Order: sequence, then C-alpha cells, then structure tokens
Amino acid sequence: MCIPPKDAHDAEFTGQAHLRSRSSHHQGGTMPRVAGRRHREMRDEEKARWSQENRPCCICGMATIDWDAPANEPDAFELEHPLPVKTHPHLEFEPSNRKPSHHRCNRAKGAGPSMPTIGTTSETW
Repeated sequence: MCIPPKDAHDAEFTGQAHLRSRSSHHQGGTMPRVAGRRHREMRDEEKARWSQENRPCCICGMATIDWDAPANEPDAFELEHPLPVKTHPHLEFEPSNRKPSHHRCNRAKGAGPSMPTIGTTSETW
C-alpha cells in the first residue's frame, strides 16, 4: 500500500514523489506508479505540440481530440502508452511509447496493447 506524504509541500521539500495505487495494473495487488513532475511536464509539452499538429488518436485514428476539454471527458486528450506501463515500466518516459489518444479510447483499451487502426479509407463516409 502506498502512503502519500502529508501534503504537497512535504513531497516537494523531501523530493519524494506522490505515489498512487494502480490496482488494475498489477495482478494480485497494487503497483505504485510515480505521478510526478517529470510525467506532467512531458505530457504537457507533448500535448501542446500534438494539439498544434492536430494529431489523431493513436487508437481510433480520428483527429477529433478535444485538446481543451477537462480530464475524463470522452473526447479529451489522454496520454497513451502503446506498450503498456504494466508490462514495460522502463518505457514510461520513452518518447516513442507516448502517443495522443481520446480519454474514451484509452479507457476502453485498458492496459492491453494498442490495436492498429483500419487506416485511410478510399472515400469519405
């Protein structure tokens, strides 16, 4: 079980990262995952770049990510790890393993591997 610091100041002062439990990512218990400054900074930088490029969701292939939507909205941006952190924790910060996705697509996919998209259709439907 992960016990977070008393408050955010304690974590920053001691240099300890806040840990959160990810029970769905570890069979038979919980696996702590650092939710720290490095993750947030990388995610925010990538989100800014990807939104300028209007990058599509890496899961469904649609370029309909709502970059300004609040977290947990179906079309909101969510960071996807094609090789799940559950099985590849060493790739959590690897740029090639960080892709844009819709919140709903990422939640539906879960911790499994990303499925390839159909690709480009021959005509507009």
